[in-house]
Amino acid sequence: MLGFMLLSPSAMAQYCTTGLHTAACTSGDLITNVTFGSYSNPTQCSANNFGDYTTDTISMALGTVSQFTIDHGPTWNQGAAIWIDWNNDQDWDDAGEFLWSSGAAALTHTDNLIIPITPSVGQYRMRVRCFYNTAPTTSQACFATNFGETEDYTVNILPAPPCPAPIYLSSSNVAATSAQIDWQSTGTAFNVEYGPSGFTLGSGTSTTSNGDSIILTGLSPNTSYDIYVQNNCTSAGNGISAWSSSFTFTTACNVISGAWSNDFETNTDCWLVSNGGDANGWGLFENTIDGGGAVSYGITYGTTRSN
Repeated sequence: MLGFMLLSPSAMAQYCTTGLHTAACTSGDLITNVTFGSYSNPTQCSANNFGDYTTDTISMALGTVSQFTIDHGPTWNQGAAIWIDWNNDQDWDDAGEFLWSSGAAALTHTDNLIIPITPSVGQYRMRVRCFYNTAPTTSQACFATNFGETEDYTVNILPAPPCPAPIYLSSSNVAATSAQIDWQSTGTAFNVEYGPSGFTLGSGTSTTSNGDSIILTGLSPNTSYDIYVQNNCTSAGNGISAWSSSFTFTTACNVISGAWSNDFETNTDCWLVSNGGDANGWGLFENTIDGGGAVSYGITYGTTRSN
């Protein structure tokens, strides 16, 4: 009698753990520590540049923000990224599984990892990677590169707290004196506080919203602002949430009408030089020698400057 056994694609799949890096991390391109809350995992260069730490479990709750730090060293700046395999199909190719990227390369990255509201409670595999001098992108969880290191962990996803803080803050319709801020939350009432970038919570402008967005008005042109949002669950008897992570946005430059002059000492971000096809060309310059201030700004046509 001849029998057959059919395996699902996920049963046949296997996490990529070999051939991820072609240069040994002994050259100094490695992850030296991963920290999430009270969890810390100081390490040295792993065999074949891959560290399997899936016996370690890091707990996080749905709809929350977890601060983490990834250290590298001792010499070369690294870009880093984090994935979580939300459907346990042994890859990180699905939508929503690429959670964070450092952008710029550095020896230390400290940031917040946002855990979505939608996954099921349970355990999943998390991948942390670093590349020399550049950050991994969405599709590079298994990409073969030269310098860097890869580490895998197990994350234990817990139920959301009774009143989770809003997540995924973003901006849209940003003008010179107004901006729309959106977020995701299971709540329906929110406290909002905003102010100039770097302000301390409690010293900003406070307002409220009955939906997952708000339009801010009366802002200053060409100014960076930080904003925080808090879920108000008092109507359900669940109190208020922690404040969200800060979100920074910058208003647009103001429109100048009529005759107007500028000394180029301020508002340099609001100048756009249009050469009009002239090969000699106009351009903005900045230096610390010419001009009357500690830093002077001006315009240049060819080699002739005016400030």
